Amino acid sequence: MSFKRLLLFLAFPALFTFVSCATFVSLDTSVAAGDLARLKMKSYPSFKGVGSLKLRGMGSSFAGLMALAIDAGKYRIEIYDAVGRTVFAGGGAPGKMIRIDPNTGEREELTGKRAEVAEFEGFRVPIASLKSIVYGAPPGFNAITSFEERNGKRIVKTTGPEMEIVYSSQVEKIRLIPPGEEEDEEVIIIVGRLAPGPIGPYAKVAHMDFGGGAFTLDIKWEKVRQGVKFSEGFFTFDEALE
Repeated sequence: MSFKRLLLFLAFPALFTFVSCATFVSLDTSVAAGDLARLKMKSYPSFKGVGSLKLRGMGSSFAGLMALAIDAGKYRIEIYDAVGRTVFAGGGAPGKMIRIDPNTGEREELTGKRAEVAEFEGFRVPIASLKSIVYGAPPGFNAITSFEERNGKRIVKTTGPEMEIVYSSQVEKIRLIPPGEEEDEEVIIIVGRLAPGPIGPYAKVAHMDFGGGAFTLDIKWEKVRQGVKFSEGFFTFDEALE
């Protein structure tokens, strides 16, 4: 499985020193660590939302709805086409997915690489991107390798995973190469307008690009709840989503 760029992000307090004329300034990486700590929410509230979904690529397109619930590392995702037909239903936790066959209702447990992607109608949506397209939260990383400013944007590069984070007053873009993948397998997620939620800000819209632009995803959240309490069986499909 491969993706190509993970980029998105959320509310950063306005923070930074404006560098006037220079288009490139190398900065102390300790400053970047402080920036990212301030821009990160102390905790991410549980989320239940429905959004309009558009995917393009591989010679085809898809328009429908995504119903998503996330709570810490757990998730549940259902995707419906334009006439309300379920085309994908899966849920679980990192490294493990319970997938429901939309035609028969049969349950299948997936692990490893098969549990890392929601695959339907010829499209592949990375499970790792779900929290990012809701809150603009970048994945954790081991170390910052460089930090610079270009034309008013701050750019942080990391390892573990290899990632580039672009931000100004908020995180704007993440370019990520998933562990074990090559340069051409990067994913980019771009965050649009942030909206004030019941508990904290969330990305009202998000765009994902991977495969060098061969595959794009756009999501616009329309119904959002935060701080939801889920039952034990919710993420294993023992309870309806709505």
